[in-house]
This record gives sequence, structure tokens and C-alpha cells, in this order.
Amino acid sequence: MAKNTGRQEARIPSKSTHPRRQILFSFVLLLVPLLGVSLILIIFVFYKQFHFVFPENGNRDLPTTYLNKSSDAYFTHLGIGKVTLVSSCASTATQFVLTPFMFLFSFVVARELSQPGLDHSDAKGVSRVTDWDDKTQDTFKGLLKGSWQDLLNWIYYEPLWRRKGGSFKPVHVAAFGALVSFALAILIVAGDNWVHLSVSEIQTMQYDDIWPLSNASLSSLSIIGNGNYESEGEGLNYGGSYITIGDCDSLLSAPLEPLASSDGVPCSLNTSNGLWNLAYSIDTFTTLFTGISDRTSAFDLVDPDMITDLIYTGEGTNDQVVTYNDTATGAEHAFYFNMLAPLSGLDFVANTTSMVTQCLPATGACQMRNNSQSGSSDLSIPFNCSRMFSGDLNKFPQDGLEQFRGWDSSFYFMQNGLPNNISVNSQLNPFTFNISAAVNSIDFQDLEDPTSDRLVLDKDVINAGNGRVAFALSCTSTVFDVSYSLVQGDITNFKAAPSDPRKASIIKAPLQVGFGRYSLFEQASLAVLLTANRSVADYMAISISQIGIALASGAFDNADNIQQRLWGDLYLTKVPKAPLWFLVICCLLYAALGLVFATIAFILRRRSEYAIVQEELLPQGDISIRGYLKAIFDRGLELDQASNHSTSN
Repeated sequence: MAKNTGRQEARIPSKSTHPRRQILFSFVLLLVPLLGVSLILIIFVFYKQFHFVFPENGNRDLPTTYLNKSSDAYFTHLGIGKVTLVSSCASTATQFVLTPFMFLFSFVVARELSQPGLDHSDAKGVSRVTDWDDKTQDTFKGLLKGSWQDLLNWIYYEPLWRRKGGSFKPVHVAAFGALVSFALAILIVAGDNWVHLSVSEIQTMQYDDIWPLSNASLSSLSIIGNGNYESEGEGLNYGGSYITIGDCDSLLSAPLEPLASSDGVPCSLNTSNGLWNLAYSIDTFTTLFTGISDRTSAFDLVDPDMITDLIYTGEGTNDQVVTYNDTATGAEHAFYFNMLAPLSGLDFVANTTSMVTQCLPATGACQMRNNSQSGSSDLSIPFNCSRMFSGDLNKFPQDGLEQFRGWDSSFYFMQNGLPNNISVNSQLNPFTFNISAAVNSIDFQDLEDPTSDRLVLDKDVINAGNGRVAFALSCTSTVFDVSYSLVQGDITNFKAAPSDPRKASIIKAPLQVGFGRYSLFEQASLAVLLTANRSVADYMAISISQIGIALASGAFDNADNIQQRLWGDLYLTKVPKAPLWFLVICCLLYAALGLVFATIAFILRRRSEYAIVQEELLPQGDISIRGYLKAIFDRGLELDQASNHSTSN
């Protein structure tokens, strides 16, 4: 009787046995790492998130181009290392939270052991736990401490879960808690690895009218007012528009006279000293000889240092003539373009002036032929295009400033079906003209050879003798007012409308008086050699447009862009939504289960019979900081041993 009384007294829990602070301590140790990792990940992604937003100002002329835009991922300014570092903390946290989780769960196991008919002692006071074999007892204790090895023993090595006896139910309950904890830990580790594998750094565009540019990589630009930009320390104008200079205002505002008399000259010419000259001739000839570019796209790839050096040495200019093929009409436009405009992360909408020329072969219609006598040193290449344009290419032309053998041209206006000469200041758009040329070339038989890739059809080019070939063309040029958008170095939204004839006369006049003939003659020589790529007529058409625009460049000057914005390369961390939320949800689920079992522990600890059993299952020393650290250390040794065991096998 006294013996039984002693056991009853032992069942009276002391006030110090597993107080509330130890349950609270376990819950905090479980909650803080899991909830902290989840919150930090969410804050990292959303606080520093980059939103792909398109402008809402109706600006279709400057479309935004976002690289790597995706709706199934978040984009943040934080570096990829910070995101993966926080993600790794989730895997580390699983090592810390297992022991406090099992401590809270042990109250559920204690309740199971204290159920009627399944007490941990029988009527004779003999503990049923001690009736288990040693292996079962060791596995049971290991499960309560969250031992992965004992969980594997329960599942695989020693399938204790097959034992149906009611006395073994507490073992299965403890195994369930360990299994839930182990499964959540595996899911968190898998989520962490998923985040590591899927997160990446991407490059995209950033625009100053959408997002602050402090995070973008920009060239050295400063805003100088009125939306204009200049390079710091350089003072170069970045305007992409071109307008006529003030000297042209009186011409453009005067009444339109299509067939104007010869009094007065367009503003692209200068006759102040009584001689024909080009307006601002130094700049104009610089553009003619150094400013005709073969670039048609990717203007942002031009070397800015090279252009700047040429500008300051007087050997080049940033105002160049470029060519753009308008896909809507198929026309090739030659127009003024500021080569420095797209080099510093600047998109803009600009106005400029272009010239389009179309040429048709006229060699046969002009009755051009080789009239040289066999064996004679006197060469003759006569042609007769019309009553106003005929002659011999082996003789000097009758008019034009740049006169030499092998080139002649004539501008005319069709009236009553007949061509008529027009004055230099005539105001026509389009305007027509004929050209004839005799240039040195390769063996003519090579041009006529059907197997040659330089095949010339329909006798467009004739053998002029003495190693020369000749041809004639009938051409029509049109001057256009152009508006275009330059987006990331490429021309888009190209719009062209025919210019006022008075403006067209500014570009026609230098060509008509004979400027640029040497440049055109050089292009004629190349046109014959490059017939594999395009016909002589097509090659000369674009060359005439380029040279015509260059000769009139003195009458045009830079102007402000219509619209403009800065852009820069922006580097972001791409965090896919699926792995991020998978990891966060697993961490929060683990923390939520901890909250559930912490609540159950607070309720069950009030029952003395549960408290006594729970204290016997996990001694008070196991729930101290020292006890937790020891459990984590033991678990690390357990993993190392399991790894070494699998390696040896």
C-alpha cells in the first residue's frame, strides 16, 4: 500500500515542471526562423520590385522594348546573391526547428500514453513502455527527438508500424509527428534548391519616363534644359532633327514659281563673290567627302570616340547622310542624321529632309554607241537623248561647274510631251534629269558573259572601247519631309511626305549647276563593278540621293527633337513565382503546424497526468538552449554517419 502511495505522489507535478515559458521558448525557436525567412524573401522581392509598366501617355512614336519580360516571375533590383542567401537560410532553419517541433508534439504523444486502457503503466504498476523490446524503446525515444535514422528504422529497417497492438499506438503517433516534420524539411530543402536553380540575372531596358534612372547604366549625359541633352564637358548638340537655316526663310515664304526665272539662287548656293559656290562650303564639302555613311541600322553601334576625334580635327562631322529603306513603299531615302544622337542611351522623334531617286536605263533610248574608228586613237562615244541633251562623252560637256570627259547631265521639265530646260532656281518636286557616263572598267566581255555574276541585261551598258564602258540613265528625284523615331539605335515609325517644291529646289540647285560630278563619276565606276548586288541604275539612284543631300547640307542645321527620352541597360534579378511561393508556403505551413501544436501543448500541460508523462518522455534539460544545440549537433553527426554508410556501401 505504501508502495502505491509513493507512485501516486510521484505523479503530482511540480510547479517547475515544463512551465509555460519552455513551451513558449520552443514555439519562438520554431516560428522565428521559418517566418523570418518567408518575410525577408517577400520583402526582398516586393520592396525592391521592378514593374514592367508601359507609358500611359499615348506616346506611340517611342514604344518601349522590354527584354526578358515575363508574367510568371518577379523582378527585383536586389542582387541574385542576396536572394539565394536568404533562400539558403530556409534549409538551415530546418535543422533548428525539428527539436522544438517534436517537443511541442510530445504533448500529443503523452496524451496518447495516458489514455484509459493504454496508460503507460498497467494495473500492477508495470510500465507498458518497458515491456517493449530494446529496439522499439530506442526507436520511440529517437522519434520523440526527431531522429531521421529512427524514423527510417520505423519505416524501412524495422517496420514497427505493422505492429497492431494498442500498446504500440504511441510509437506510431510519435512516428507521425517525426514524419510530418521530416517531410516539411524535405519540401523546404527542395524549394530552396528550386529557387537556386531558377533565379537568374537578366538585362532589360529602363526608361526615364517610367522609372528613376539611378539604377540603370547610362552614358555621361546631363539635362541642359528644354529637353535637350549634351555630353558633359563636350558641348555637342544631340538633337536629331534638321531644319533649313534662316537664310532660306525668304525663299520658303515667297510665292511658288515652278518654272522660276534665273534671277536669284536657292539658299544652298552662294554667289556673293560673283562666283558659284556652295553655302557654308567647308562644312558642306566635309559632309560630301567624309559624311556619307553606308550604315542603315544599328546606329548606336557607331564608335563615338572616332566621330568625336574627327570632329575636333576637322576631318569629319557628326551630321552625316544615311540611307533607310522604307519597307512600306520600298523607297530608299537618303537623309541627314546626327551620328552622335543615338550613342548615349537616347531615344527620340525627329524631323529631317530626305531625297529619293529612281533611275531607268536610257542607253538605248539615247542612241549611245562606240563610234571610234578601229585602230584610231581618237575615241568617240556620242549620245542623243533629246534635242536639249546630246553630245560626246569623249569631249568636255558644254555646261556645268565640274567639267571633264566621261560625264554629262541635264535637268529638264516635260511640257507638251517635250523636255525643256529649267533654271537653277526652278521650284519642282519631283524633278527629272538625264545623266550619261563613260568609265574605265573591266573587260567588257566579262559583263556580257551569261555565266558571269556581273551580267548586264538589255544593253544597259555598252562597250565604249579602250577599256571603257558607257551608259545613260533617266532619273526622277523627290524630296520628302520626314519624321521618324529612333528607338535603341534603330529607325522606326518612318513617315515621309513630299516637300514643298521651294524646299526641293534647295537640294536640286547644287546638283544642277554641276557640283558633285566628280563624286558621281566615282560612283558610276563602282556601279559597273558592283552589278552583282544591284543594277547600275539602282546603284546610281541611291548615290545621286546621297550626294544631292550632302551638297545641300549647308542650308540645314540641327534642331530640337520633337520627343525624347533616356534609356539605359538595367540588370535585374528574375525570381520565378512558382519556386518562391512554394518555399514560402512550406515555411509558413511548418510554422502554422508549430502554432497548432504549441496551442495543444498549452492546453494539455494543465492536466497533471499528461504533464508527468510528457516530462518522462523529454526531460527538462532537453528543452533548454543547451539541450537544443546538443540535439542539433547530434543530428549533424547522424547525417554524416548516414552519408559515410551510404558511401561505403
